[in-house]
Amino acid sequence: MEMPVLETIRTLRSMRRLKPDPVEPHKIHLILEAAGKAPSGGNSQPWEFIVITDPPVKKQLRDLTVQGLEIYAKSNLRIPKDAVTEFLQPTNPVTLMAQNTDKVPVLILACLNTKRARRLTDDWAWLEEQANWASVFPAVQNMLLAARALGLGTAVSIFPLFLLEKLKQLLKVPDYVKPGILVYVGYPATRFSEASRLPIETFIHKDGW
Repeated sequence: MEMPVLETIRTLRSMRRLKPDPVEPHKIHLILEAAGKAPSGGNSQPWEFIVITDPPVKKQLRDLTVQGLEIYAKSNLRIPKDAVTEFLQPTNPVTLMAQNTDKVPVLILACLNTKRARRLTDDWAWLEEQANWASVFPAVQNMLLAARALGLGTAVSIFPLFLLEKLKQLLKVPDYVKPGILVYVGYPATRFSEASRLPIETFIHKDGW
């Protein structure tokens, strides 16, 4: 029985504790197919997905992720300077996830193909950049929702992007492709539940701000 879409959305949350158990290749294919069904500007489909399962590559990616986490923690305006050390302890689920990147069965780096996305002249490059990522991230959301419907847990990370050039070198990413977000995929070690969120009324502005 398929999961109702609104229940899938309601119970989608970051699952930072994932089992090392293998994920069936056909399920990875299904969630990537779902990503490819997302809408995009001018039907440009500017997304690219690098699927990472090779243990040596995952270990190197883990090292970049942990280094990126440290840069993030020291640069984060919401983390007091005297709390950085505590933040970087494995008791923090975010840190634990980063430190166990290599143990996650499947990692997917979602990227932007700037050649396929190119539509506007140079004077509108800033707007094109925003528009193109606005096409990539719905594809990522489709991926997360499809994974949830299949009983898989996901979490996302920008930490390796703090070492962008090393990341691109590791994964042999061409110059015209921009990495956007790393998606962790695996069977969850904890139960799915509804995430705590503020009432939507907090964010609604009618007919203007």
